[in-house]
Amino acid sequence: MMLSATGFGVMVLFSRTASEEGVDPASLLFMRLGIAALVLLTMAWRRQVAWPTGRSVWVAAAMGAIFCVNALAYFLALNEGAAASVAAVFFCYPVFVALLGCLISRRLMDARSALCTALAVLGCWLTVVPAKGEAASLPGPALALALSSAALYAVYVLLSRSLSTRSDPLAQAGVITASSAVCLGLIVAAQGLNHPVSWLGWACVVALALFSTVVSITAFLAGARILGTTRAAALSAAEPVVTALTAWVAFGEALSPLAWLGMALVVGSVVISTLAPQPAPSSSAAIQG
Repeated sequence: MMLSATGFGVMVLFSRTASEEGVDPASLLFMRLGIAALVLLTMAWRRQVAWPTGRSVWVAAAMGAIFCVNALAYFLALNEGAAASVAAVFFCYPVFVALLGCLISRRLMDARSALCTALAVLGCWLTVVPAKGEAASLPGPALALALSSAALYAVYVLLSRSLSTRSDPLAQAGVITASSAVCLGLIVAAQGLNHPVSWLGWACVVALALFSTVVSITAFLAGARILGTTRAAALSAAEPVVTALTAWVAFGEALSPLAWLGMALVVGSVVISTLAPQPAPSSSAAIQG
């Protein structure tokens, strides 16, 4: 599970470096998900797993479209604000899941969900609020993008619960990434493809596709098979910590002690929320960012 969290957590290193090499977020995501989709679909085909059929195909396609916008918002936020703060805001998505669940079921939030919401909101505020004498770690546009990404991912998670359990998660992930790549392809067709101008840029694209997508997804699926989906999802909360450490080492984005406390509260809220009794989402929800 730490391999999966590390793969997703170091995306900031690859995405920012690729951006410096002339790749815009839409082009970067198109190449990342296009390569990942080919690999995942090939893996699923070689293993002869069960594919989504009927309604599940349309659900997976819709999840891919939502993931396309979610990932684009997340990458744009990473380029605009402090990576640790972006990751902390994004990992408040269980709050949105709980809120949307209450709206759909027309029921009040239970005590555990209310506690998680309070911890996540407080943690976010501590992570985002500027330290004395310093500028805000997340400017308004970056904060709006990070919140939008979290809200869209919550919709993604809720949709994943509609996927049939008769299809294999690896095949589901392949269909979802393929759908995302198609949606991003339409954006790229309209604006033009900005490919890397150096070997370093291409290395970042390949690393994003293989390590931060294919390896991270398959590692999550393997961990979920051993530990169970609930415990695996709880351990994936290490991702924002990995993102914060990566941004600190690679870009010098040091967090204040108060911001680290906020990060701890966000991670704690995710763990408590994940361990709460609830319908188990499909393992395809391991695709993040």
